[in-house]
Amino acid sequence: MKRMRSLLVVLSALIVSACRGGDVRSSANLPTDGARLLLQKEGLFVISAENGTTTQWQPRTAGNLDIWAASAADYHHFVHDNAIIFIGNTGDYAKFALGETSSTRLSPDGRYAGRLLDGNAVLWRIDQQPTDAQTIAENVAVTGGWTRDGTQLIYQRVEDGVRQHFLYDVASGQQTLFAESEGNIRFPIWSDDGAFYSFVTIEDGLTQLHQISAENQQTISVTLPFSEPTKLFYVAQTNSLIAASRDDMRGQLHHIDPTNGSVKRLIETPYFIKETVVTPDGSSLFAVVDNWNTTDTLQLHNLSLSDAPDVSATLNAASIAATAFSPVGNKLALLVDGSRLLVWDGVAAAPLPLIPSNDSTTQPINISSFVWSADGESLFVMAAFEDDCQSKKKFSIALVPTFVDELSCALGLYRVQADGNGYERLGTFRSPMSASMESTLVWLP
Repeated sequence: MKRMRSLLVVLSALIVSACRGGDVRSSANLPTDGARLLLQKEGLFVISAENGTTTQWQPRTAGNLDIWAASAADYHHFVHDNAIIFIGNTGDYAKFALGETSSTRLSPDGRYAGRLLDGNAVLWRIDQQPTDAQTIAENVAVTGGWTRDGTQLIYQRVEDGVRQHFLYDVASGQQTLFAESEGNIRFPIWSDDGAFYSFVTIEDGLTQLHQISAENQQTISVTLPFSEPTKLFYVAQTNSLIAASRDDMRGQLHHIDPTNGSVKRLIETPYFIKETVVTPDGSSLFAVVDNWNTTDTLQLHNLSLSDAPDVSATLNAASIAATAFSPVGNKLALLVDGSRLLVWDGVAAAPLPLIPSNDSTTQPINISSFVWSADGESLFVMAAFEDDCQSKKKFSIALVPTFVDELSCALGLYRVQADGNGYERLGTFRSPMSASMESTLVWLP
């Protein structure tokens, strides 16, 4: 019997506002197997990706906080609006206030949240009913995140001018001195396989990358040819790193290999580098550059991390809202100007339009979110088209009593072919434009 595939859409004003600012962080390693898509709108709904069938769930609430008793595999969570938001596989919903969340680090297994609070490193158990914070260290400067297995939290403390890196073991409560360094620490991160811990220091005009082996604490240091780093992340396939910088108002991207100390500059531009993402196979880096002196023009770059030639393409757009690589093949989907979805293979001179397509007879007025299918052959998109909107008169007494036009639009869920051969609508949700023209799509297992 063919397994029914469905999607899970999260759609609410609660999560929407954070999406605009780009500060929503979901659980790590969400699979894209097409299991479910959740729509939160006056309740919770599951939508079938096969035929658009919608089933409503009613969340169980107990005041402002559900009594949460579920394993990490039974729910997913988001950090938003100074809280952790939980959404369960059976429709449960909960919100746990954390206070300011910019330093919150969720463990990969979904069991704990660690963060800085008034200069202290604190820990919450969150896979059951969230508990009160447990202080695990005082006078803490930076939290560097969790080890990949979710068993230890790393943080930094300054003693006599030396910054000490400690590992806190959740099971035993023991703290171990992991490494020491000098200078101002930036971008502490773990490699995807948990084998290395890296960070950047800036001291006396010298910028260095330090990579520490988790196995034997051996440290490799590489001097970097820039002084204003803005981003650091790992290339999972090779354990090399990408560093972004902006010295003298010029955007740069560098490929760093700590094993041999090499630093290769991939690009330098007087413009802003807005997006950077490594291809799924680790062969190259896609970058989106904003040519701010050229009206409504973005430049796409496929920057090789080996010896292959670089490729560039021009995109006629004023802004870019989101990007995502296909899980199969090096195809980058781009949401631009709020109402156009395109895909670029890193080879063509221009990206392929998906919505609106070249033969579209109606135009979208809003595309709010999208996700790739597991096979990379299609995308699931939340969008509203011109033909789906209605205007009606509404009485207003804001300044002078009068009737004003209120726009009501149908926000639809579409399956879009990644080769540009059209799309189909799977479901429709109608409500006032101001309340629900934004959405977030996530896959759940």
